[in-house]
Amino acid sequence: MNVIVVGGGKVGRKLVEDFNYEGDDVVLIDIKSKICDRIQDDYDVRCVCGSGTDLEALREAEAN
Repeated sequence: MNVIVVGGGKVGRKLVEDFNYEGDDVVLIDIKSKICDRIQDDYDVRCVCGSGTDLEALREAEAN
């Protein structure tokens, strides 16, 4: 399953962890590059640095 998580706070990080553990294809969108880098390193998921309300960030995350 393809999953896009918007926001890498406590809840977002837990969602990334759970979906990644289940083998789903996860993309995180967060406005803070430090959070993106940390989660990308910890869970080996794709990250888009930007706002979850920005059309370009959603396109980059392949939200159709």
